[in-house]
Amino acid sequence: MIFNVTEYENIPPIAQAGADSVLTYDSSDTGNGIVYLSGSGSSDPNGDTLSYLWSIDGTNPLGISINNSTSEECSIEGTGLDGSQHTRDITVRLRVTDTLGEYNEDTLTITLNDIGGIGS
Repeated sequence: MIFNVTEYENIPPIAQAGADSVLTYDSSDTGNGIVYLSGSGSSDPNGDTLSYLWSIDGTNPLGISINNSTSEECSIEGTGLDGSQHTRDITVRLRVTDTLGEYNEDTLTITLNDIGGIGS
């Protein structure tokens, strides 16, 4: 009897965090804003189920939070942002991990855009 043994090669997943975006807020009003992100373009060549983890690189600006950070889709929310943020970029990272622990990461940039005081 002859047996053919095929070695399984686990290929890392492909992370797709999506396009850069702008979070617009008004520091002269509530200072609130929200951006929705999706990792739905991520995939695994082996067809493995993926887990997701969204995070902010570096120092998290005051008032910025991630909702549903372990889901395929999340939102970045600014609450009570003041004028000290003005126009500033933050880097958001998506890590996708397959069932065997292989992972891949992708980043995108969110520009914080304070429209408070425009025309003043």
